[in-house]
Amino acid sequence: MRAHAIVLLVAMASARLAGQSPASAPPKHRPAATSGTTPTRTSPRTAGAERGSASAPASLEELLQAVTRRPNDPRAHVALGLAYWQQNDFAHAYASFQRAVEVGPNSAEARNWLGVALSEKADVPGAIASFRKAIALNPKYGRAYSNLGTALLQSGDVIEAVAVFEKALGLEPNNAGAHLNLGIALLEKGDFEAALRHLR
Repeated sequence: MRAHAIVLLVAMASARLAGQSPASAPPKHRPAATSGTTPTRTSPRTAGAERGSASAPASLEELLQAVTRRPNDPRAHVALGLAYWQQNDFAHAYASFQRAVEVGPNSAEARNWLGVALSEKADVPGAIASFRKAIALNPKYGRAYSNLGTALLQSGDVIEAVAVFEKALGLEPNNAGAHLNLGIALLEKGDFEAALRHLR
């Protein structure tokens, strides 16, 4: 009975997410994104929308040129990393996010994306540390909270994951990924009634 209820709740949440646009739907194992922009984690496609541009995203060549022109700008390295991520070139994406942190150690965005890349590499402790640093740098960075919650859930720390997802939703009430992940965490905790509120 309990397994049936869990399957039903997760199916409802999946159906809810299926009706969203690509910029808001959090796809499988992809990042909660840039300057405030998620396991879900937010798709790199969101980054283009957050730049506020209606034009097509910059090409990889243009982004490489931007990094050459502005080698000490962490945002340029993050943008390049996102372009690599979209191409499923995770090794180059990781290197770009790592370089973004090197040139911009106080960039919450760079720390968040490095955490996402570390999660992709299955370095959950490293990801948790990177997300915590992003939050320390920008305590209002809702997507970093959402990513931290996901990493905590992966590590088995359900109690802290629930608290962190609640904080993410306090900052971004419409973050569908955080609602879904909080619902899943509450299911793991055994709180079906509370989970249902986030999964329907």
